[in-house]
Amino acid sequence: MLPNPAYSQWGCSSNPNADNDGDGLINSEETLCGTNACQSDTDGDGLLDGFEADVINGVCEHVVSDPTNPDTDGDNLDDNEEVNTHFTDPQNPDTDGDGLNDAEELFSHNTDPLNPDTDNDGLNDGSEVAQGCNPVNDPDTDDDGLSDFDEDMHGTSCTNPDTDGDGLNDNEEADMNQTDDTDPLNPDTDGDGLNDGDDQSNGCLAAAGNVDTDGDRLTDFEEVITHGTNCADTDTDDGGVDDGTEVLTDLTNPLDGSDDMNPSSGSDDDDGDGLTNDDEETLGTDPLDPDTDDDGLTDGEEAGPGGTGTDPLDPDTDGDGLTDGDEENDVGTDPLDPDTDNGGVDDGTEHTQDGTDPLDGNDDQVGSGNDSDGDGLSDNTENLMCTDPNNADTDGDGVNDFIENALGVDPCDAGQSLTIEGSTGLASEGRSGKGADCSSNTSSPTGFILLILIIMGQILQRKKQRFNA
Repeated sequence: MLPNPAYSQWGCSSNPNADNDGDGLINSEETLCGTNACQSDTDGDGLLDGFEADVINGVCEHVVSDPTNPDTDGDNLDDNEEVNTHFTDPQNPDTDGDGLNDAEELFSHNTDPLNPDTDNDGLNDGSEVAQGCNPVNDPDTDDDGLSDFDEDMHGTSCTNPDTDGDGLNDNEEADMNQTDDTDPLNPDTDGDGLNDGDDQSNGCLAAAGNVDTDGDRLTDFEEVITHGTNCADTDTDDGGVDDGTEVLTDLTNPLDGSDDMNPSSGSDDDDGDGLTNDDEETLGTDPLDPDTDDDGLTDGEEAGPGGTGTDPLDPDTDGDGLTDGDEENDVGTDPLDPDTDNGGVDDGTEHTQDGTDPLDGNDDQVGSGNDSDGDGLSDNTENLMCTDPNNADTDGDGVNDFIENALGVDPCDAGQSLTIEGSTGLASEGRSGKGADCSSNTSSPTGFILLILIIMGQILQRKKQRFNA
């Protein structure tokens, strides 16, 4: 028998194995659970103590709820209501895990505490309530054609059919199949000064990148608001001169075809870049944009007579990380040669990363990049050249790529290669390394330097081979 058992204080039987109140817990178990051994429903919630709790392995477990607390989970529903009326979990204030407690769902929002998404729109009740959506029976609260779930995914408002106020409803803008891909969170997707709705109602494109829908050098805003021209027609008045030329160059009225001056022809140069319109059509450049690739050189400077020979459609013709304009006008490097000084590091890396002079091959930090084939040229540089970054002697002529590049010989053409003649290994290009008596000639400074370079290259290759072995 337990000393001073709790049940004795109620004046009940002192037998620990008796169940004085008939609630399913014997007196000793009531002691463990802290319940009244003489009262079958200690907390008065309408559930027997023995139904709410049980003693398992000497420990009182709240198998259904706490027999000493009428609202175990504190959700403002008593345990009996939860168990027998609403079938919610009396030990979990949010039975369906939607972010709303069971009482709020039943009495404030009329949602189902057993279903996290009462209206089955894909968005849980808690999120709908937080955003002001209807969580009960309307999957599209604002009736814009976009479900509340989709609005949540796009970041748009479920209570406002036009979140960004641009005159287009959210569903139109969020539709992945629309031809004019606008942003439902940005009233002016293309940044032209016209909101998306005004763009589209005036026949302009509103998606990003369409500041000037018809390409006449007037923005859509200027055409619609300032000049009253058609943003989808380069020559609104059909006078033969495009709207941009009339406004920006001729200072004529783009709405009056009778005042159009010198309608452009193929022999004209509308953008003043030194190439005729016909030339630009052949090249694929824009006859209304003097610098089609925006590299700082006009199309004429690149592709016209006496030009640089660079590609007017590629801002970095040699792919070295410097634009053609920067190479030609600022840095002084060759925009057609990724390694102007043949030092082994491309011009862009020297100028923007290493801080070395791309016109001085002596300061190239050749070892600063990965050199897979150990030929002295970094992989990045070889990828910009014709050489193979995994083959130290791309053209297989016996001289490694670094040496050929340093001497201005094409390392990809064995026909231009340095050749090794005589026992000394003297290198030559298109000339013999021997005198008339066929004896080895290493007395000239050039021959000696070439010999040293070749020996260095061979040493590099042997080290690479030994390392790989």
